[in-house]
Amino acid sequence: MWKMEEIMKECKTVSTSLCMYFLLTLLFSIPFSAVLAGLGIKADLSIQLLSILTTICVIPILIKRYTRKLEITIPFDKHLNLSFSKVLYYTLISIGSSMILGILTNLINLLLLQFDLQMTMPDLSFKNDAFYNMIIILSVCVIAPVFEELFFRGFILQALKRHGNVFAIITTSILFALLHGNLVQAIPVFALSIVISYSVIRTNNVLIGILIHFLNNSLSIFELFFVKNVVISAIFLLVSIGFIIFTISTIIKKRTMILNYYHLYKGKNITYFFKNWVSIVFLVLTLLMTATSFIKI
Repeated sequence: MWKMEEIMKECKTVSTSLCMYFLLTLLFSIPFSAVLAGLGIKADLSIQLLSILTTICVIPILIKRYTRKLEITIPFDKHLNLSFSKVLYYTLISIGSSMILGILTNLINLLLLQFDLQMTMPDLSFKNDAFYNMIIILSVCVIAPVFEELFFRGFILQALKRHGNVFAIITTSILFALLHGNLVQAIPVFALSIVISYSVIRTNNVLIGILIHFLNNSLSIFELFFVKNVVISAIFLLVSIGFIIFTISTIIKKRTMILNYYHLYKGKNITYFFKNWVSIVFLVLTLLMTATSFIKI
């Protein structure tokens, strides 16, 4: 049985890793920015390259240090049998769930417009530049799924699930959403993370999280690429409706199982994670980031 002090200490360590993510990203950004500026790379491309470079440098450092500190092994097994039907099932629900909350996000934005406010997110739209578009695809469809899953579902989820699966799933999803720094992404991403986290715990393999994350982001990129094509946009809308219907029907059908799982694996209260000063610092930093994503129009 874990003592309360040990639980608080582990939560503090997880928060420390997240705060170190901010610090190391800042430190790595300084020399990388100087090099990119020296090469005369345009600002928009430089931002995307900087994101990739800092991610592939910072995340491995954090994973190595903190998995060792908390004695965690990332459950990654490329030889484990992951059936196509299982990956597809969790993917449909994760995308459908994020789409449902995406609708909520759009409704909030419509409400904010009444007060001359708007929520924004980083610009990931394509440009008339093949290399820039390739970098966007690389960042969104490869770098993010691999490194974010290894860090959040490989390290953080595994650290927190010692104190209850539900506690770990919800807390990891809150942290993952907060780190995006804007509500446009954070709200749908929270739902996406809930399903991915559950699937990783069910299969004991972070590889399924990487696959779901890849498929979700690839679908988003596909939508952005064909946003001006009326026919494909209409098809995408119909597919999205199908995802949402499937997700809602699955939740209704599995509601008893979901409730039983919640009560059986609830574990600690979510508030336990934020009962230390490092977690509070992380929360304040991410909320300040989120606040800056609101603009006056």
